[in-house]
Amino acid sequence: MLVPIRTGGAKPPLFFVHGLDGVMPFGRSLMRALAPDRPLYALNARGLDGQQPPSQAVQEMADDYLREVRQVQPTGPYILGGICAGAMAALEMARNLLAMDEAVAPVLMVDPPGVPPGFNEQHQALKSGLSPRIHQQLYRSALESLRRSALRDGGLPFDVGDPQRLHVAATAGVTTMVAFSRHRPAPFHGATECFLSEERAPAHFNPALPWRGLLQGPRVIHVLPGSHDSLFDPTRGDLWRMIGFSVECLTESAASADA
Repeated sequence: MLVPIRTGGAKPPLFFVHGLDGVMPFGRSLMRALAPDRPLYALNARGLDGQQPPSQAVQEMADDYLREVRQVQPTGPYILGGICAGAMAALEMARNLLAMDEAVAPVLMVDPPGVPPGFNEQHQALKSGLSPRIHQQLYRSALESLRRSALRDGGLPFDVGDPQRLHVAATAGVTTMVAFSRHRPAPFHGATECFLSEERAPAHFNPALPWRGLLQGPRVIHVLPGSHDSLFDPTRGDLWRMIGFSVECLTESAASADA
């Protein structure tokens, strides 16, 4: 679900993919950090509104989101980002665009898990389906996450006070969580720019863990103080300012290369 945050502006749009629960609730925070002529779109998981079935796999997400993105922006350069597990969907979108010979800026990865969930042996049981107990655990986790997201600066595209809407969104969130948990990304040879919490950063530098081998293209890493949760604290804006600065630098670099 493509959600317009700001549609006006002459610069290439920024498209940002949701996190593990299927929502991208930081739209207004990010918008304020961008230049005023930069369009911004959030990508929420399909199925949050109950109008379509949720995606069952990350590649399905990427294909679906790209169709919506290309309706807004038919050709590159594309600027893509993702929060938490959504960074993996953004990578797959970029991979698909690069295969089409489209220009893609470095993918903005905001604090993805230290180990991609598909590499976690505890998640392998999900490949054979969910037991009622695990489904209920994931459902409760999705409900809690959605309620927290409703309090973020940007909130949710629906009222969490509506029990039916919340149930539909949480159910879609479970499917989204499972899709990320089953996903084992292949090595990515495009460029990336990572914004990592101090809590998760060590795993991205550890040569024994997957990210060092998965991100094989040019990579820039920024480490910010604190935990994954504190990174998104509404009282601090350093993450969004850093992303805004990087997006403007990426655009200027692309313009200089074309000149």
